[in-house]
Amino acid sequence: MIKRQFIKYDIILSFTEQDCEIAFQMKKALKRKGLSVYYYKEKNQLAQDLKDLTPYLYGNRANYGLVILSNAYRQNEWPQREWEAMRAAKDNGILKGIFIVRIQKTSLPGLSQSVIQAKWKNNPKEIANQIKAQMPFSGTRTLKIIGWLFLFSLIGLLIYRINRF
Repeated sequence: MIKRQFIKYDIILSFTEQDCEIAFQMKKALKRKGLSVYYYKEKNQLAQDLKDLTPYLYGNRANYGLVILSNAYRQNEWPQREWEAMRAAKDNGILKGIFIVRIQKTSLPGLSQSVIQAKWKNNPKEIANQIKAQMPFSGTRTLKIIGWLFLFSLIGLLIYRINRF
């Protein structure tokens, strides 16, 4: 298996500009569940940066991908690049899973029935619950907690040593 860098996101959202509102609702619902979410609209990247960044993010920085699937997603170039990067990462055992939220009935090349799918019915909380149930042990959150516990332990040890002198 490929060695990965520190995982920063539990899940990365892949969507088109036409589906921004749905993606934003999903981002909020997933964050309320305690998941770390990559939502590119918050990052201000240029197109060239995204071209290089897309495979890097799916291959190194996330555990799961979430596709907001619509006819527009199927027809646009950037979402197709994201989909290919996501599939490659999943096929190589890098991504743990891919979730699909279907807005419209459409397909993607290589879309497997084993991918977890939900139909959009203006139900972001329900879908976030389904996604969270599939990943009950959030790696990035756990690492952050362990990091803080280690830091507090180290500070406690330093205070103990200083007080002994």
